[in-house]
Amino acid sequence: MKGYETLVILKADLSETENKALIEKIKGWITKNGGSITLENALGVREIATPIKHIRKGYYYQLQFESAPKVIEEFNENVRITETILRHLVVELDSIQEKETEAAA
Repeated sequence: MKGYETLVILKADLSETENKALIEKIKGWITKNGGSITLENALGVREIATPIKHIRKGYYYQLQFESAPKVIEEFNENVRITETILRHLVVELDSIQEKETEAAA
């Protein structure tokens, strides 16, 4: 299994209950297929640098997890069809650590 990190931007106008339910749903997409979450970080509501569909604020949520590559494909599909998720990005952690090591050298 590989390590991944994702940052998800949710609509800021969701209630706290809706946010929690959506985050549990997102974590379920990872864990139901054998992935394991190693870090969760709610970053809260922040200004979006470039407005998305005329929306200027979003609720940022960060997850680090380990999973098989096929989980990422399903995760991306589920995110695409969920209207309350404005943006997301999934990166492989090994590639980040390699770049940091190269920059330090």
